[in-house]
Amino acid sequence: MHGYIITGADTAAVEKLMKECAALLLFGNEDVERLPLSPDYMCFDGTIKVDEVRSVRKAVNIAGFTGVNRAVLITNAHLMNGFSINAMLKMLEEPPEGTHFFLSGIEQRIIATIRSRCMIVRLGNGDESEVRGHLISIGASPDEAAFLTSASGVSRSIAERLFNDEAFRELRKGSIKAFLGMLRGELPLECVKLFGNDRNAAAAGVEFMLSVCHDMLAYKSGSSADVALSSPDFSEELRSAAMDLDFSALGAISDTLIAAMERLGSNARPTPIIDRMILDINSIIDQ
Repeated sequence: MHGYIITGADTAAVEKLMKECAALLLFGNEDVERLPLSPDYMCFDGTIKVDEVRSVRKAVNIAGFTGVNRAVLITNAHLMNGFSINAMLKMLEEPPEGTHFFLSGIEQRIIATIRSRCMIVRLGNGDESEVRGHLISIGASPDEAAFLTSASGVSRSIAERLFNDEAFRELRKGSIKAFLGMLRGELPLECVKLFGNDRNAAAAGVEFMLSVCHDMLAYKSGSSADVALSSPDFSEELRSAAMDLDFSALGAISDTLIAAMERLGSNARPTPIIDRMILDINSIIDQ
């Protein structure tokens, strides 16, 4: 992958991992002490200005000094302003060959359009252990707790709702099945019935679909064994679907889902929003 978001409660460990990855790309070893001396290494904070992002974009489009790779690190990416985000998106959409971006920060506060273009690596298992432990404390088996933790995206509130609310579990399954139908070029308008006129149900369903896109990116890039997957119960279908699509199509589908979520945040009726989302995804698949 050309873009990674690394998150975790231990920010020092996150930054250490980012630098070790950069060193491996540039030198073939983890000698992070050499990084400041390399012209192919760039490191910024989330307060980076738009002019600096443009300078980075210009620099990475010039042949690297090592002739192989470049590494760009941005810590606290959730602090980036709108202008810097737009400039960053242009680089992530059309990454120069050999350039890899490593971002860190608060995952939920990093804009969705950037998240959709990156592989998310959640470092450490403190949060996962907390969610699993909570589920076990309210009656879930260890295996059930592990599955629901993944299916919720390591969200305690969503995991608890999946455990307690059968209708919500069916909403998740129905949303993923409908999404798989779209990837086969179908028009699964039954998902409109699944959501009805319930804006919250539609938003939750589209969020589940977006999580599936991240799983597909993991399968496509070959890193599914190293990241937390949100839909292990659909692994074979998602792996197969991922192999039939290229990265640009997956990015376009993610953008379509994000656009639907943004529209669902307005006062518009959910049904036409979902109709349009289905048709847009179908159009991407047909290209």
